[in-house]
Amino acid sequence: MTPGKVWNGEYEANGGYLIVKDTGDVVCYHLYDKRLFEDYLFYNTCLETPAPERYNFGELSSSGRFKLNLQIRFASGR
Repeated sequence: MTPGKVWNGEYEANGGYLIVKDTGDVVCYHLYDKRLFEDYLFYNTCLETPAPERYNFGELSSSGRFKLNLQIRFASGR
């Protein structure tokens, strides 16, 4: 393959990501439409801290260190 013109940063290939909601609705995001996909993830996911007892984090160790735990989840009810 050889370039025919300078790439402008936008993909021209077909491809995507399908989501089937609980309601049966199907949503398609073109993975190559990166900005739309990033917006979808930004507005439909949330940062969450799981139970510290379950994952053994948040306590100060004898060395003065502590573990942090953060999860990214799809937001419910949207």
